[in-house]
Amino acid sequence: MKPQRCKKMLLDREANFATVLVMSALVLLSRASVAEESWLDGFDPIPLNTSGDSEGQSIFQIWPGLANNLETNNLETYNLETQQGSFQQQKQVPILQRAIESTGEFYYKPEKGLYWHLLTPIVKTNLFSNAGLSELEWRDDGTLAIKTKASGQIISDIMLAIFQQNEQRLTKHFRLHKNSGEQQCLALTPQQQAWETILQGIQICGTTRPTEIIFFEAHDVRTRLELNYTDFNELSEEAKRFAQH
Repeated sequence: MKPQRCKKMLLDREANFATVLVMSALVLLSRASVAEESWLDGFDPIPLNTSGDSEGQSIFQIWPGLANNLETNNLETYNLETQQGSFQQQKQVPILQRAIESTGEFYYKPEKGLYWHLLTPIVKTNLFSNAGLSELEWRDDGTLAIKTKASGQIISDIMLAIFQQNEQRLTKHFRLHKNSGEQQCLALTPQQQAWETILQGIQICGTTRPTEIIFFEAHDVRTRLELNYTDFNELSEEAKRFAQH
């Protein structure tokens, strides 16, 4: 084979390879754009003032159901200070045919944090607090062992902000969006672009308090939490033990 012809074939091969890379990148970008538009469809950004508040409003005004609840003073079933109940979690991973399901219970009190007790398919207890994300385990002597994870501060901030209905804590990490439809939801998108590699955003829905939380993660992974609020007496003995500890 002549040198010139060989050189031309190599150049053509490199050009074709470069074209494939460019087309692949465009496809991935278009998929990411479509995914973002689909879950943010119907949401409008909430403008922030210089102090970081949502136009000086509280999240009760941002979320219509909470605003109406406060205006009518219908607080019999709504207690921001203490909340407890059960949860169902579904994690959808594209490579798996079925979602990964788990269930558990939770207990929230400001001075204690958010107690998150996974019951199935495994038993595990976490605590979201101002100190970060911790694993809890009862010792034989009745004392509580708390092991805090160094990397858990951000997720702890997020979970506490959701249960506290605290927009200042939310806007520390996210931009807020509200929907214009019948379903009352807030959407959160990361303030920092570095976050977008692991988390596209969060959607929170409910009336007087959150009943559904969806985490839109990277690589089309989606985690959906359903919250069911109950009386304190319906908690497990271990959860009651933590609450009274």
